[in-house]
Amino acid sequence: MRVSDYRLSITVLFILILLVSQPGFAGQTQQQKPLTDEQKLEQVRRHFESEYQEEDYFRTDRLLLTATGSLKPVHLAPSVANVITAEDIEKMGAITLQEVLKTVPGFHISAYYITGSPIYSIRGVHTSLSTQVLLQVNGLPIKYTYGGRIPYLMHLPVSVISRIEVIRGPGSAVHGADAFAGIINVITKDSHEIAGTKSGLRYGSFDTVDAWLMHGAGYGGWDVMAALDFHKTDGDTDRLINSDLQTLLDALLNGPFGQPPASLTPGRVQSETKDLHLHLAAAKDKWTMGIWAAFKNNAGMGVGLTPVLDTSGTHNMDLVLADINYQNDSLLPDGGLNVRFSYLYMKLDTIGRAFPPGAILPIDDSDIIDRDGNIEFPPDGDSKYVMFTDGV
Repeated sequence: MRVSDYRLSITVLFILILLVSQPGFAGQTQQQKPLTDEQKLEQVRRHFESEYQEEDYFRTDRLLLTATGSLKPVHLAPSVANVITAEDIEKMGAITLQEVLKTVPGFHISAYYITGSPIYSIRGVHTSLSTQVLLQVNGLPIKYTYGGRIPYLMHLPVSVISRIEVIRGPGSAVHGADAFAGIINVITKDSHEIAGTKSGLRYGSFDTVDAWLMHGAGYGGWDVMAALDFHKTDGDTDRLINSDLQTLLDALLNGPFGQPPASLTPGRVQSETKDLHLHLAAAKDKWTMGIWAAFKNNAGMGVGLTPVLDTSGTHNMDLVLADINYQNDSLLPDGGLNVRFSYLYMKLDTIGRAFPPGAILPIDDSDIIDRDGNIEFPPDGDSKYVMFTDGV
């Protein structure tokens, strides 16, 4: 044996002796003895006599309403939930609801490939017609009556948000349809949280402007809150589309027919928009009333109704949500009365071109019975090729 090998063996042996001599080493190699009843009672006694309280381990100031319908600390609610307060939103610097929701674990927001509208997905659960996520404002659902989708044009300002409650997991048993994957409940500020008049102005890239004015006070025994929010942006002018479906159709049809290309590419994504929001709320004794109105004007079409760039199409949306609530918890010895009336009005106008002027498209012209004049993809031998000089 060489001297170096001898020194290495002595070092390894010395390390083993140190490990074996440690107090906890022998206990790890032997099976622990079960605790006696006296030892278990002693552990319980020490636990309840500890100087540490519930507040030292949990955020008891985070109250959750959405899970059960009654306020309770979020850690006691029977659900996987997050409560994001107005203070949290201010610290993170978010200016839209989508930016806030991106911070929730298990919550993913992607963009629809045509209009660029957000798609909410909790743990990957969503379909093409519904995201299976129910969006509520003060406990009232906001969704299309067909398909249950969240209005993709809605821009909810964060200036009036008091807190956002996100439930991840099925909530259909409590909140009905379209809550299979989760629930988002946006709770707006009341007069006490505003307590006076507040205003703000924000300017950013792409000529983005946000301005808001809020007022909260008491009048004649009523707690009144009013808020006005304006949002305007020219959109990201650097997002360009170099080719689209019409580019392919130009190569297949316009070129062989000797017509110039009809595609509007290269061109930028149309993401400009203007939004105006109005919030009114009043509360007195057992009565609460509220109105939320949102108006969107001349919103861009993204990349277009079809995967074809549209530079002239627009979206316009009017949304009004009103409700009156009466709650009397002391009406009966063992119960109360809660009556709520709500009204949701939604109008969406979309004006756009599916295909640009000068596009040559195959039209169904097979026979008298099947002839319907619709665009036919893929074309067959009976298709009739027509140039649309004004577009489709």
